[in-house]
Amino acid sequence: MKLFKTYLKLEYKKALQSFPTILLGTFALFCVTVLLLFSWQTQKKEHATSPAVIGVATEKDEPYMDFFMGLLKNMDNLKNNYTFILIEKEQVSALLEKKKIDIAFLIPKNYISSLIDGTDEPIVLRFSGSDPSITTLMMRQLSEAVSSIMLEPEAAIYTMNDYYAIHRLPNQSKDERNLNIKYINRLLTRHSIFSIETLEAEQGLSYTEYYFTVGLLLLLLSWGLLSPSCFRPEKKLLQLKLAQSGLSIPLQFLAKQLACCGNLCLLFLMLSLILSLVAPLLPITILQQTTFVEWMRAFLPVLLAIPLIAAFFHVIYELIPDLVAGILFLFISILLMGYLSGYFYPFSMLPNSIQNLSHLLPTRILFQYTSGCLTKSFSLVALGKLLLTTFILELIALCTRMYRLEVTR
Repeated sequence: MKLFKTYLKLEYKKALQSFPTILLGTFALFCVTVLLLFSWQTQKKEHATSPAVIGVATEKDEPYMDFFMGLLKNMDNLKNNYTFILIEKEQVSALLEKKKIDIAFLIPKNYISSLIDGTDEPIVLRFSGSDPSITTLMMRQLSEAVSSIMLEPEAAIYTMNDYYAIHRLPNQSKDERNLNIKYINRLLTRHSIFSIETLEAEQGLSYTEYYFTVGLLLLLLSWGLLSPSCFRPEKKLLQLKLAQSGLSIPLQFLAKQLACCGNLCLLFLMLSLILSLVAPLLPITILQQTTFVEWMRAFLPVLLAIPLIAAFFHVIYELIPDLVAGILFLFISILLMGYLSGYFYPFSMLPNSIQNLSHLLPTRILFQYTSGCLTKSFSLVALGKLLLTTFILELIALCTRMYRLEVTR
């Protein structure tokens, strides 16, 4: 036991030598991430507070236009993204060129009356010559959708006219007018033509929560690239000498694992402390947590994921003890497993066959457990899978080390 404690201290001192490198690398990645998040949130707020301006150009004293404008301004699906203003037709070109408006609606004379009479002329949409934004593209799509909706009642009216003509029925013009009014009432009295849904990345996670979890895990996985010497096995001759001195290969492996896990846990606690202090001060909303205590409560359970990350590093470096080849293989493994686990775009977009396979990958298991911790949806099932995977990876790494040493004897 005394020999084991001495070896554990030596391994921990060795692990601490990589501490500054990991710390500097983490700080650099952390700064870049904060800048990207801040830039993204700023752009998001700018777009959210700058709705597209739509000019409605009509003839002077156009009947029913006040009703039409009130309808447009009060539609819940439009008022948050579009601002409607009344303009004169002579002002359209000048306002579009000066970018005072983004889109112009040119309303024909007596448009509402023409709808009732069934002789409606189309509304002309005029866009500026600049590159289209998402709001103008959306308005084009909405306009096409509304046009297709209006074509259906027109087709029904034409069918009714043909039926009346074939069977020589009376009151054709009166019935046609009544049918037009019924169609208009049905269209205007709807609660909404379009419904708005907020997509979730996966299992109740918003995209912000989803990619924050992914970013945190990629940061932790990058530690294996920044400190390969911490996880690489000792020279074979030294391991055999220690085994002959009474420190068996499994005990050597256990000491190295404890030292590496302790080093990574210390680093993660420092990272958690920094994030918990900085996150409440940022002008962006990342997770549901708003105070330092809430952030720390979310981060502390993630410590249980550190042994799995360390075990994953040990498997790679036990299989490929060469320094350069091991770093390259670890980097490719992180990218490939991250891709299969939905790290780079939502997991739900992957084919079902890949989704079924990814449930066995350590990166996927890490995501399921960590996302539950950060979003206050802790799962014992995810914890069980995490511990089981950690044990399996540790066993693979230990068996790989013992096999390599047995072959060299």
